[in-house]
Amino acid sequence: MKWILIFCILELLLVKSHPFLDPNDLYRNIPEAESDLTAPFFDQPWTYISQGEQMIVFASNDGAYVLKIFKGRQKLPFKFSRVIGRLIHQEAARIEWKAKFAKACRSYQIALEHLQDETGLILLHFEKTKTPLPVTLIDKTAYRLDINQLPFIIQKRAVLAPTYFQDNPAKKQEATQALKDFFVRRLEKGFSDPRQTLTKNFGFIGDTPVQLDVGKIEPFIGDREAELAKIHAHIDAWSSRF
Repeated sequence: MKWILIFCILELLLVKSHPFLDPNDLYRNIPEAESDLTAPFFDQPWTYISQGEQMIVFASNDGAYVLKIFKGRQKLPFKFSRVIGRLIHQEAARIEWKAKFAKACRSYQIALEHLQDETGLILLHFEKTKTPLPVTLIDKTAYRLDINQLPFIIQKRAVLAPTYFQDNPAKKQEATQALKDFFVRRLEKGFSDPRQTLTKNFGFIGDTPVQLDVGKIEPFIGDREAELAKIHAHIDAWSSRF
């Protein structure tokens, strides 16, 4: 029993000490660009802050931006059955991940073109460029990585919506209305999202709401009044928790 307990503790420590970034497991299946790119953002280090299903996120040293780099595959909690399933269906999983990446690219391109103010997007890099873009990424350790061959996104850094509400209780009413106005503007521009995950996908830059994850944004076809009524009721229910 003692050795089992020791093994479990060592396993837990190993998982906690394992870095989130694996430079060899980033998405690389993108086309060559006709034009090149120079970016001033990478003259500073970027530190790991979070990750989602599809991207790993780093914050700039000055606190003004986030860098989102696409993962090479979805990482799920370890299960022996998943490992076997991945080996059996490896090609199907690769095709599915490629399709998901293509959909995310389309959504971010729509957002940059039509909803830049509403998303804080600065730069999309979805094609390989020739000029080196060396960047220092800090996770458990520091990596010097040339990301000109990788797809990535630069976005203004925002405070997550729950944190904003918790830190600004006196502004709760104004913040709730600002979120409602945000969705009105987005819908007036002809776009919506099948999910409105306020806890994870929305934040505030100053006192202005922004959508952080636009991977599922799409043109809206339907009853706008009904859509707004549903979203605003969701906002009221969500903000009532703070």
